[in-house]
Amino acid sequence: MPTIAERLRLQSAELTAAERKLMAALFSNYPMAGLASITEFAREADVSTPSVLRLAKKLGFSGFPAFQEELRAELSAQLQNPIAKQERWSTDAPDAHILNRFAVAAAENLSGSLRLLDHRVFDQVVGLLNDRKRRIHCCGGRSEVHAAQTAACAVQRGTRRVNQPRRRLLSASGRQALSQQRLGKFTRVEGLQVFQLFANADEI
Repeated sequence: MPTIAERLRLQSAELTAAERKLMAALFSNYPMAGLASITEFAREADVSTPSVLRLAKKLGFSGFPAFQEELRAELSAQLQNPIAKQERWSTDAPDAHILNRFAVAAAENLSGSLRLLDHRVFDQVVGLLNDRKRRIHCCGGRSEVHAAQTAACAVQRGTRRVNQPRRRLLSASGRQALSQQRLGKFTRVEGLQVFQLFANADEI
């Protein structure tokens, strides 16, 4: 039986804006965020309580209590599985040491990213990157250009030729972020496929 996180990913294209906010709030602290009261959960996502009820029913539950019961069952299964338990990363350092705090934060960021990732979109992107008939361009703004350079290096390891990331692909002045309108100009080029990487769930 799929988890609530898996159901949300599979139905993400059908969710309203309010429901996507709830999904992001839940994934930010899964599954604990969904175990708060319906009022607190709605407030955390900045939506109304009826939106929470509609999401629960859209996922196949009779109401919010049934939704929470499923989350508690998932949490119980995780606690009973010793592999899922978080061990101290650096055994010689205390929990509060920067090594352990960094490792925990990195693991939580990765876990949150994977919860939000639609495997079908992932497979589609991989297919495009593996198409040797295509040229690959990586680009980013003043801050994102470094992430673009990292992505370019990763693809080049697979013996693919990648054009070096350049900010001017997005802005002649190098001072403006890539807006949806500017991105639309790229997507209208015949045969061009564009996909974006976002820094956080609020940008979905």
